[in-house]
Amino acid sequence: MAEPGLGEPAVIGHIALAGAGVGAGLAVIAWGLFPPRRPLAAALDRPRIGTPLPGRRARLVQALQQRGLPPARLLADLAVCETDPAAHVAAQLTYATIGLAAPAGLFTLLGLVGAGPGLVLPTWMSLACAAAGYLIPDLRVRRTAAARRLLTEHTLSTMLDLVAPALAAGAGVEQAMRDAASVCTGWAADRIRVALATARAGQLPLWQPVDELGTRLHVPALRQLATSLRLASGEGTRIRTAITARADTLAQKITADTETRAASATERMAAPLMLLSGLLAVFLITAAFDTL
Repeated sequence: MAEPGLGEPAVIGHIALAGAGVGAGLAVIAWGLFPPRRPLAAALDRPRIGTPLPGRRARLVQALQQRGLPPARLLADLAVCETDPAAHVAAQLTYATIGLAAPAGLFTLLGLVGAGPGLVLPTWMSLACAAAGYLIPDLRVRRTAAARRLLTEHTLSTMLDLVAPALAAGAGVEQAMRDAASVCTGWAADRIRVALATARAGQLPLWQPVDELGTRLHVPALRQLATSLRLASGEGTRIRTAITARADTLAQKITADTETRAASATERMAAPLMLLSGLLAVFLITAAFDTL
């Protein structure tokens, strides 16, 4: 009777520690999803006149940016996805907290029924799940940003194919690009139309908003098109020839990228097929030995 009693305090301590972790995780999740509202008087009294009112998320993002987080590449992807960095950091912390608390809650339930594996395995599993949860928003943002950049290149290639015949028919470059952009649909076409409208409304050179859009989206094709438009307007280069050459170059790049992605997908398919073939061979060999 003495031996079981010696282990009871340790089991109770593990259960209490896991329960405290679960409770703290749930509290952090609730605080992130439903942050408390500050009184209006306190919000107006704290900052000086003309200064913004940074919230907890904004201050957190500022503190992380001072330490190099999120990195510049991720900030560029967030700009492409039109996602607030503060909301992204909040999502990372929420997913990490869920990943930290979920294994602790599971092993707490197992401990209550007497099947707990100890403290080492739950700790490492909680840390691994927290790290995975922290990376999930990053992977989602990077995938979305890559898809939008690819969509921008395809849309621009289609537009340039429509611009060249319009220029040959005697239309101006601005009118030809606006007409081509009005035909195209999708997220990228909307952004290009906004850039063209900005150039028209502000009486800016056409290449300037196009170059700014390419810089913001990190799409080299847009910046190269802006360079061609600037040279054509400043040095008298034939704009039709420049746009046709740019369209051909972009089409070749898209074709090469498509072939590269297809080859990469084929290589990724080879490993599962080899594994499936190996399992099938093991199954046939085992069945053959069983019949002997």
